[in-house]
Amino acid sequence: QFEFELCVSPSRALPLPFFIGPAMEVVEERGRPEVLVTADPGAARGVARTRSLSCRCRCILLGVLLLVAAVGGIALWASGLLGPSSHRGFDVRRAILFANLAGAAYCSAASLEAWDCGPKCIPGMQKVRVCQGETTQAFVGVWEGKGLVSFQGTQSAWSMFQDLRTWSSSSPWEDCAGCSVHSGFLAEWTSLRYCIMDALSAVGQVRGSSIRITGHSLGAAVSSLGAMALAQDGWIVAEAYNFGMPRAGNAKFSAALARRFGADTVFRVTHHMDPVPHVPPEDLGFMHYSPEVFFDKDGADGPFVQCADPEDTKCAGQYSNIVMDAYYINDHLDYMGVNTGSTGCSKRAVAARAFEPPEGSAVAAVFPEAAAAAAAAAPPSPPLPIKRNEFAADAVLV
Repeated sequence: QFEFELCVSPSRALPLPFFIGPAMEVVEERGRPEVLVTADPGAARGVARTRSLSCRCRCILLGVLLLVAAVGGIALWASGLLGPSSHRGFDVRRAILFANLAGAAYCSAASLEAWDCGPKCIPGMQKVRVCQGETTQAFVGVWEGKGLVSFQGTQSAWSMFQDLRTWSSSSPWEDCAGCSVHSGFLAEWTSLRYCIMDALSAVGQVRGSSIRITGHSLGAAVSSLGAMALAQDGWIVAEAYNFGMPRAGNAKFSAALARRFGADTVFRVTHHMDPVPHVPPEDLGFMHYSPEVFFDKDGADGPFVQCADPEDTKCAGQYSNIVMDAYYINDHLDYMGVNTGSTGCSKRAVAARAFEPPEGSAVAAVFPEAAAAAAAAAPPSPPLPIKRNEFAADAVLV
């Protein structure tokens, strides 16, 4: 004799002692074995037919298992054990972290390698190595257990002109028929490429490893080339956020990048009237990649729009007058409340030098013919939202 709980019906469970003996009989019903139990063998009354485990019992068991799985999943998420590969789709919180990492690339090599550059050096980064390019730098590290590469944008007037001296020039992109990229961006990536590959291997992120990539301004353009090249060389780009990025390649290159990474891995983030995403001009054969995530307001709390069309006028494309946009250069230096420019580094090797910008907009100084044509059709410009002495070397296009 033993005690057990017998589920007699979906609505009632009955604790029942009984003897195993003639009072029990295994029968077949609809192809399933069932047990015929006489609750009172002497009187042969209270006969109940039940499956070995009733519907209610199974539901209770399933509910317990789901509860345990949910609690375990939440614990794993909170502890970060699910890893970066679990992040799919655009996430504002992730974007803020990446904006800090993109901004950190402007800080000095010494402060980066010590990971002591101020608020942009967010917790968790390890094994940082810095690579020096022709006019910019990039750093490689291990963050959340995976490799990360962050590309610096423009910090000096010289690197700005490096970006734009061949603004209408393109070069072929390897392993992609018909693809071409901006020659200046390609030159910068080429100067960084092998150092970055060696640094990834040195910190334990060899080919076949999952990595993340980020960049701001020129660094975002170089980041997009780096993502393609590193993926072609065997690394797995699991997550990438680029901020204030100029157009880096032609339509075929942009389509190839979008196909390779899909719509939930690589994100191009834009902010209000940031002028940089509008150069080089689309008319010269350059095109952005999708998806674009557009913030029309300051900070991270405002709504954002995600556009699948790389040149969608619902996103940054609604502000496509680069002469007008040049007066809103501050939109280029602040993404979701994060200082993505060269200011904000507590231990920069070279401080951003203040200088007097040329008369007129920054774009007019670099593209006088294009600026004159656009200005002729533009309405009167609004007052400058920043003072002239607030310009810094990175507060100019790209």
